[in-house]
Amino acid sequence: MINDFDLSVSTSVAADASKAVELRSPFYNALNHPQYIPGSISSVSAVSSRDTRSNLIPGHPSFDRPDLIYSSHVRETQLVLRFEF
Repeated sequence: MINDFDLSVSTSVAADASKAVELRSPFYNALNHPQYIPGSISSVSAVSSRDTRSNLIPGHPSFDRPDLIYSSHVRETQLVLRFEF
């Protein structure tokens, strides 16, 4: 399950009728909830199939414990400066 809340904050200032500057900052996973999913949101790194299979076998110590198999994806942010002319 992905429990994700994204947020974006921006402001824009017009220099004249044809020019403007925009400053924007998007926050992905703004509340920083743990998200245990295979692979990685930002890259293509893989998780071994042997580890993911053990998460599905009842009686195994890692059964239904995604936090033991998958890494948690943290908050990400960017800073964007845009000049329109």
